[in-house]
Amino acid sequence: MSKEFVNSKREYVEDISFTEVDREQVLEKIQESKQSVPTKKGIFHPIPVALTLITSLIIAVLFLTNIENLVTPSTGTESDLEKTEGYIVKIEENEAIITNSETQQNISYTNIPEEFKLGQMVTGWHEKVNDRANVELQDYEIKQGETIDGSDLTDEEAIRTALKAEEFKRADHPIIESVQYHSDSRVWSIQVSTNDQDSLVIDVDDQTNEVITNQNNETDETPNFDDILTQYEQTLKSLKNNETQYIDFNNEEELKNYLTQAMSESLAEIHIETYIDEREGGLYLIETEFPTFIDTEKDYQTEQQDAETYYVKQQVDTELMEHPHVTVVIKKRQDQWIVADTE
Repeated sequence: MSKEFVNSKREYVEDISFTEVDREQVLEKIQESKQSVPTKKGIFHPIPVALTLITSLIIAVLFLTNIENLVTPSTGTESDLEKTEGYIVKIEENEAIITNSETQQNISYTNIPEEFKLGQMVTGWHEKVNDRANVELQDYEIKQGETIDGSDLTDEEAIRTALKAEEFKRADHPIIESVQYHSDSRVWSIQVSTNDQDSLVIDVDDQTNEVITNQNNETDETPNFDDILTQYEQTLKSLKNNETQYIDFNNEEELKNYLTQAMSESLAEIHIETYIDEREGGLYLIETEFPTFIDTEKDYQTEQQDAETYYVKQQVDTELMEHPHVTVVIKKRQDQWIVADTE
């Protein structure tokens, strides 16, 4: 270390000193700092207490003004809505009818979306209602149709074709009971029931997307008289209720659509005029006897009028009849034999 550097260090150390004046100045600064520190407030100082009270009052007011919302759920939540699943079996303007084979119920939705198509499996949500007609649709889900075992058509497309068959044009609420695809013959079998009648199986060609009809049927085929007469009788008798005379149809037009599944439109209108009374906003059976039906368990005679008309006659056993025979006229309506008239 150089001599010059040592001398400089000694001079610097000798210059550093802490005099009495310096000590007094330090003590004075400490005293000033103590005086500038605010006095600590206790927990019951007026200002903190006031702030606490004001905060509590604000919380209480907010709670009281919102307590109704806390205890009363808002309307329109998912828990308030009912759910219906099923197939769309009819679409008219802005209305769709959905039926379910498990519940055997139907519902008529309004305010339907453009995506709704005949034959689709859908889930709809709606507000709880007693009357399932003209129910406003709140929300929905559409299940996409699926092919089966390499089919060309989806199940949705096959159902849509089946529902367009002549058998269901007059049916109000057809119910899809089952859907099967036979890969060996490439045929869809759609089982459909209508208005408490026996179910029908409609076969749809997977390649042409057309309903398969019996090509061997000829226009002069002999109808199954027992089945036709039985369906006619059961259709009328199904209107009877053992407890009341009330008929569960909304109006006469709906009732006529039901009756014309087994008879002509003109005969259905005659029966409605004869046996039905509309009062108090509903339909009721008039307390009278139904017409005398042909007993298929006994002998009856048939007479062919032409290729599409038959007369069925049977002698009656009652003495109250003005005529000794009951005559039923059976006609072919497109692909179906029905009771056209009675004499």
